[in-house]
Amino acid sequence: MTEVVNRDISLLNEVLDTVLKGDMTSRVDLSSISGEYRWIGEKMNEMIDVASKNIKESEELKELKEAMPDPLCIVDLNGIRIDCNPAMEEITGMRKEEFIGKPANIVFVEEERAECERALEEVIRTGHADHLERTILTKDGKKILYMPTSTREEMQMVIRSEQSLL
Repeated sequence: MTEVVNRDISLLNEVLDTVLKGDMTSRVDLSSISGEYRWIGEKMNEMIDVASKNIKESEELKELKEAMPDPLCIVDLNGIRIDCNPAMEEITGMRKEEFIGKPANIVFVEEERAECERALEEVIRTGHADHLERTILTKDGKKILYMPTSTREEMQMVIRSEQSLL
């Protein structure tokens, strides 16, 4: 009995170790596991499948974000920037590292920052905001008129995706 338990636990550990090393194709061979540990193997296989799907979706969203020609900055529900795409870096002249952890409105001219905060609150509350036309202030002081769009669903989808990558 002890040998069977040790073998089953060893097989489960092998799969966990393989997955932790990044091999999301690894699965528990349920035919090799005794009945009392089989349900653990089944749950592990289900978790690996869900994690693989989430990783794939996250990678696809990241590729889309990076390829977007329009500037995009991802903001958490507290109004803090957590990411941006290369187009945002290009238009503002700021590196991604200069955005992360800063308030959402830092790239806008001073006189529009309070309105930007109100618009973010509206997006969080209602799922959308109207009249989002803003003036971006670049690192070298140029002013660029920009019309971003956002919905709560888009924000939450991107935020969930980005958090799963952390």
